[in-house]
Amino acid sequence: VPLITALCASLEAQLSERNDDADGVARHTTRARTAYRTWGATALLGDTADRDAARSGHAESAVARLDLDTVVSASEAIAEEIELDALLRRLMAVMLRNAGAERGVLFRRDGDLTIPEATCRFVGADPDVALVPDGTSDDIEAADSVLRLVARTGEPVISDRAMADPVLGADDDIATREVRSLLCLPLTTQGRLQGVLYLENNRVDGAFTPERYRLLRVLSSQAASALEKARLHDAQARLIEAQHRFVPEQFLRTLGRPNLFDVELGEGTVLQLDILFTDIRGFTSTIEDMSPERAMEFVNDYLSHMEPVIHDHGGFVADYEGDAIMALFNAETSEAAVLAAIRMAAAEHADNQARTAAGLN
Repeated sequence: VPLITALCASLEAQLSERNDDADGVARHTTRARTAYRTWGATALLGDTADRDAARSGHAESAVARLDLDTVVSASEAIAEEIELDALLRRLMAVMLRNAGAERGVLFRRDGDLTIPEATCRFVGADPDVALVPDGTSDDIEAADSVLRLVARTGEPVISDRAMADPVLGADDDIATREVRSLLCLPLTTQGRLQGVLYLENNRVDGAFTPERYRLLRVLSSQAASALEKARLHDAQARLIEAQHRFVPEQFLRTLGRPNLFDVELGEGTVLQLDILFTDIRGFTSTIEDMSPERAMEFVNDYLSHMEPVIHDHGGFVADYEGDAIMALFNAETSEAAVLAAIRMAAAEHADNQARTAAGLN
């Protein structure tokens, strides 16, 4: 693991300094730089360079002072999540706890937009994490000018007392809420911005100490990588879900394929199938006096009663055409199509009675 290799090499370089082993310092420092570069933590390369430049004075590396157990446990907590929602909750709790922040917001980059994904606030000793639904960002408290700057430059912004800063204090949000300690950190992996982490502590000045800041810089690379993987996983899951709306899962199973990606062009199979056709008697005259919206609601209500019955009997819908349904059943499943048709008729009869009782056509 590049992170562990880098931290171990940094500690070995520090030990070599104490033993006046110049060759060991050079060797271990080079190994640490290589590992950090492989891991993508380019911001920490300067820390190993600082040791090299101050070798004669036995300068203590900032990276070496990081608590190895803290870094490893925090990294593992972030890396073990693959589901996006679970990762966002875990990530916010881990980052705020290690930062010493009072509250924070995680933003994702979508084109030129910076969109909030999750918020976190400590209630006593426990983090309260909430996911932000799309389109509900108006109530998010964060300095917009700081977010834009970090997203545009890819460089962090940190302030011990933001409201007193001549530049940051000009932001309306910072001035209005009298923001004290502020840290806004880009989450990048291989030069790609995955998100922006915005942190505040309005109880004290200088909450984000150099040690905490360095720890967050180490964790930010791990967080960015985890976010990238989780978003790819989430996108694939959404794509598979969307595919099932157009290509029934049961149809894929007849081809012996788990999803549409594995189906080859021209692939097919030969099966004995029972075909069930059904539609609404007098459908045209029924919807003639309905508005388009009401007609669509009527059809969707009908289909919502029919399709589950088909699935319960091992079939799947091969085609919709208005109110008409064509369903396929494996012919080896004795009488499945007939039993489904009987259940569908009973379900529609019950629905008609409910509609009549409600005074609906």
